[in-house]
Amino acid sequence: YFDPALGERDGGDGEYCEFEPPVPLGIYATGADWAKEQHWTVIKTYRADVEPWRLVAFERMHRLAWPYMVGRLGIRAKRFPGLVAHDATGGGNVVADLLREQEILAEHVVMVGRGRQDLFTEYVAAVENRALRAPRIAFAYKEHRYCANKELYGSGHPPDSVVAGAL
Repeated sequence: YFDPALGERDGGDGEYCEFEPPVPLGIYATGADWAKEQHWTVIKTYRADVEPWRLVAFERMHRLAWPYMVGRLGIRAKRFPGLVAHDATGGGNVVADLLREQEILAEHVVMVGRGRQDLFTEYVAAVENRALRAPRIAFAYKEHRYCANKELYGSGHPPDSVVAGAL
């Protein structure tokens, strides 16, 4: 999944990483996992009209105002048009309101029960089957490498970059 030949970055707090510019007929899929205090907001964008899908942009941030973080998703969605999904679990209603205010069309995914399990099962299968490729982003690489089943399928907190990728 993580291929240093596509690039290498730290993926640090507030670092916007773009690995490929958008192409006019490209098809893109963007996922956002929201957090404000303890965890991270992560926004990942894949180019979906190629096989394997390639991660073209990554951003991580926290402790910022909700309108700013939602605005970052809006900027990404305009730059890389296509499907957008976000984690609407927990504080999802606040974010959904901000998305509407900023006229960002996004699928609201509430990650509970069978839906959550299916989401992570499909993502793990895509990674294992090499259906996704990404540059070596140190933060995301570490989260993926040390992700445990209990975080995905149990009561633990799934890693933020894994959630954004699965969405």
